[in-house]
Amino acid sequence: MASAKYRLGFVGLQEHETLIFSCLLSIHSNKWPKPWEASANGSPHAVLYDLSNPEGLREWQQAQSHAQPVPIAYTPDALPDVRWSLKKPSDTSALIDLLKELAASFEKKIDAAPIVVVDQPVPVQQVESPQPTTGNTDSDLWGRLAAVAERHQAADADAKEIKLILGGSIGAGKTTALRTISEIPPIHTEARASDIVRRMKSETTVAMDYGEFTLPNGKKLRLYGTPGQVRYEFMSDILCRGGLGLVLLINNAGDNPLHELTHYLRVYGDFIKKTGAVLGITHMDQKSAPSLHDYETYLARDKWTVPVFSVDVRQREQILAMLETLVAQLETRKA
Repeated sequence: MASAKYRLGFVGLQEHETLIFSCLLSIHSNKWPKPWEASANGSPHAVLYDLSNPEGLREWQQAQSHAQPVPIAYTPDALPDVRWSLKKPSDTSALIDLLKELAASFEKKIDAAPIVVVDQPVPVQQVESPQPTTGNTDSDLWGRLAAVAERHQAADADAKEIKLILGGSIGAGKTTALRTISEIPPIHTEARASDIVRRMKSETTVAMDYGEFTLPNGKKLRLYGTPGQVRYEFMSDILCRGGLGLVLLINNAGDNPLHELTHYLRVYGDFIKKTGAVLGITHMDQKSAPSLHDYETYLARDKWTVPVFSVDVRQREQILAMLETLVAQLETRKA
């Protein structure tokens, strides 16, 4: 029986790169006659090899002698003898066009030549990020976070990388918060809103945002902003797997922020209970009710232990204050 989808495998990529590709395939090819998906089980139709990784390079070279699965080289270098090539960096549309053409070659039963694909498959928009500060308070926070992360990775087999999740309601400022603490220009996957979201903002995250911060031990803290729209909630489950903790942001200027909170406690409930979370209420300057006390009472009613802050996500020190509290919470849980 023929597969209902084309499957794309990965060799030599880091976890966050695989997540980016998986999100990209789910979002952009799901309406195609035969969409692409990340290959978890079964034989892939094509495999993406990171040639900067010795394992990826070795297996890509071995794959050249086989017609299927189609080997795709992931490299910044030009390969003139390869029929299809994209150099680093590329954009979403270039990768999608390439996969469409490869799918067409499968449909026509044409032997597909090896392909060269690119680093940074997702970016639609990149923005300048502020340089991280190096004061004593920052150093202490990041050092404590690194120590907590090491214990977390030792205890959780899914924690292959150090991941911090930023989630919450549309327009709450997840993208801005991530940009505020990331030391690289964040990668955004944004698209024009297609539903009630149009009333709130012209663009909103439909797959994820991604940023990084280097911890004192040299390891990378991966920052993932999860989607705000209901129909993309399945991506939150993927991104939270193995995560260290959650920064949950609620837009107080929304129509019913307490209802939004209830919704996101359901979405992230299992993750919060397993790790920890802090709640940031944004746009309180636009709408003062509900108050912080209202949120605290609401959480206490259902026995949630989640510290609550009023936060301006543009202010780095306010984001760090939330992270300080999250780290203290995780230290207690991991002790």
